[in-house]
Amino acid sequence: YDTPSSRTDVNLYGSHPFLMVVAPDGTTSGLLLLNSNGMEVTLDSTQLTYRVIGGLLDLYMFLGPSPDAVLQQYQQVVGRPAMPPYWSLGFHQSRWGYRTLGAVQDVVAKYKAAGIPLEVIWTDIDYMDRFRDFTFDPVRFPVNAMREFVASLHASGQRWVPIIDCGIPVAQDDAAYREGLAAGVFINDMSGKPYTGQVWPGATHYPDFTSPNRTWPWWQQQLQRMHSQV
Repeated sequence: YDTPSSRTDVNLYGSHPFLMVVAPDGTTSGLLLLNSNGMEVTLDSTQLTYRVIGGLLDLYMFLGPSPDAVLQQYQQVVGRPAMPPYWSLGFHQSRWGYRTLGAVQDVVAKYKAAGIPLEVIWTDIDYMDRFRDFTFDPVRFPVNAMREFVASLHASGQRWVPIIDCGIPVAQDDAAYREGLAAGVFINDMSGKPYTGQVWPGATHYPDFTSPNRTWPWWQQQLQRMHSQV
């Protein structure tokens, strides 16, 4: 579910409220309030104020004394960030509304004509067949043409990234649904049956990614099947 930015009283994302203080002489310290509840953090020229609605107050102070030391101490608590692939640090183009493969190819061509480096082109769920995960629309994004397009991107040192939602359509003619149902990968409601929601493809079930032994192999299988087509 995408929360609009106009919903001023609804959180968009979670974060680590981490503060680093660098003194005039370079001495550095850090502060982290590790708490999963909603909070408000305000900072002015004289004070830092946390307002938390509940939970544990795990307050960490990192004594440094250098910026590098503070970051290392901080990462010992929250973990190290994943090292991104080099290409992911380049320029990406992504938007909803590229209704055909031709439209996507035109965008890539215009970047080249304008001399603007483009490392990655994304497509939103427009490319899907009836907005179903791991599929390609046979008319607007035919598989053979997609395979040629991806090959041309790779030949130019570029990449294609498809957006994939986590809602699987409740449809017996959908392989991901049938296999997921058989493997028991979907989140259940209070009655023990797969919870049904409504997203782009209509009635949907949602994978339980907290179940690595069942859901992760199934999800990987779906991705591999899709990847093998292009």
